[in-house]
Amino acid sequence: MEQTIIGWLKDRAARTPERPALCTKAAGGFRWWTWHDFHSMVLRTAVALRDWGVAPGDRVAQWSENRLEWITCDLALQWLAAVHVPFHANLPAGQASLQIQHSGTTRVLISGRGALEKLRSIEGQLPRALACLTFDDCHGSLVDHPVRRLASFVPPQLEPRDEADLNDRAQALVSSDTLATILYTSGTSGGPKGVMLTQRNLATNAAATWPATGEQADDLKLAFLPLSHIFARTCDLYIWIACGNRLALAESRESVLDDCQQVRPSWINAVPYFYDKLCELAGGDKSAADKLRELLGGRIRSCQCGGAAVRQSTFDFFWQCGVPLFPGYGLTEASPVVSVSAPNAVRWGAVGRPPAGVEVRLTDDGEILTRGSHVMQGYWQDEKATAETIRDGWLHTGDLGAWDEQGLLQIRGRKKEMIVTATGHKFQPSRLEMLLVQDPRIEQAFVTGDARGFPIALIVPQPLGAADDPRPAEELRQRIDVCLAGLSPHEQIRHFAVLPRPLSMEHGELTPKASLRRAEIVRNWSAELESLGRPADLRMPDASP
Repeated sequence: MEQTIIGWLKDRAARTPERPALCTKAAGGFRWWTWHDFHSMVLRTAVALRDWGVAPGDRVAQWSENRLEWITCDLALQWLAAVHVPFHANLPAGQASLQIQHSGTTRVLISGRGALEKLRSIEGQLPRALACLTFDDCHGSLVDHPVRRLASFVPPQLEPRDEADLNDRAQALVSSDTLATILYTSGTSGGPKGVMLTQRNLATNAAATWPATGEQADDLKLAFLPLSHIFARTCDLYIWIACGNRLALAESRESVLDDCQQVRPSWINAVPYFYDKLCELAGGDKSAADKLRELLGGRIRSCQCGGAAVRQSTFDFFWQCGVPLFPGYGLTEASPVVSVSAPNAVRWGAVGRPPAGVEVRLTDDGEILTRGSHVMQGYWQDEKATAETIRDGWLHTGDLGAWDEQGLLQIRGRKKEMIVTATGHKFQPSRLEMLLVQDPRIEQAFVTGDARGFPIALIVPQPLGAADDPRPAEELRQRIDVCLAGLSPHEQIRHFAVLPRPLSMEHGELTPKASLRRAEIVRNWSAELESLGRPADLRMPDASP
């Protein structure tokens, strides 16, 4: 068998069968499975999906929060050479309908009643042949088909004939070029696209990333980012199999700190928001270092950070407390890792260097291009978008970057987000946003341009509740000016509005990795943005020459 994720799993189970592999929450505590136990679970799940009728090339959606079944179903689908189409647990029903139709999905795996009710709300838009299995016990039907429970198909033990059949199928059907998954991007600009990732994409990116980060076989990782997102799927799940260390699955996002006390992880992958909250909880007194380590269970060795830029204050705080925090950079189309920080290649404002086999170069206008076996196969049923994004083997990321004096990659914003002012100057909204949220009183910031192209902003303060009080707004005016003091006059925020609530995934304003969805923010807060040109607003002096 060629280098594939399931090939790794088979080899891992053969080499270290009795080594602890995975633990999940059960009855208030964590239960461990060995590599042998876990491998058997995956194969028994593959038998169940085979008997349910899953065939090679079938697109099978999975709509679930993180849980044991998410992992076993993902690997079982790969064993059957089917195509896994994961949905984020909080995906709105309308988007799920579009993704089911676009991908040609005819089978869906769901966690329980919540997802089932969402599917029933769009029943008229679903394929009539759609079949549904649930992880929890749910009664009823969907598009005239009975809803069945996965457990009813899973055999209590693996029969030798079934294992032989599965291995023969995998040997014949699963290669490095086999399409493993279609991941729908969150669409920070424009509509979502189905990113096609093969076994080669996933395996080579995982194999290159874990040595670059320094992850080791004796590490214990606590996973709580959504596995439906490629960051967690590659860096928590597939690297775990490649490296052969231990993985603990958090009970939920809300239980992470409690889970840290029980599991005592040495390794965590998370987004900046999580690390910001840890800073707040640890406080700023002399005991902060001990408090931070205690919050994470006392054995933490490395904190990896991706998905967005980390605040400088957060980055500095972690390092001052002796808890290394390593920013990285990637995107779904690159499986996802493009660059990683390491102990000898880390500083705030940079995202490290490309791992082995990942080529990166910058165009004349600063766009980041990457080439290698990690680059996606293309966009599902969208040859035009694929041809626009991958040219001469180079993936055009749409992100702008630069190399610093140490040869580390810096992210400068999105190429398509560049705004040109009426005076012909250009500014990058995401760069201003990154600088603004460095201030502890600014929780979130969204920057765009007014009718003349000059910067305006929506600000979510910390704490909330300042929208109708002019004193906090005046204080924010001063803080904004300090944050942007080093920038040119045309990059200064002219006007801003203070929002009464945070930007959120529930309102469609954030992606699952907390990136801003600009079109949705403009749509939701159009009145506030339009009002920023009125005379009553707080104003900056005219920035034009």
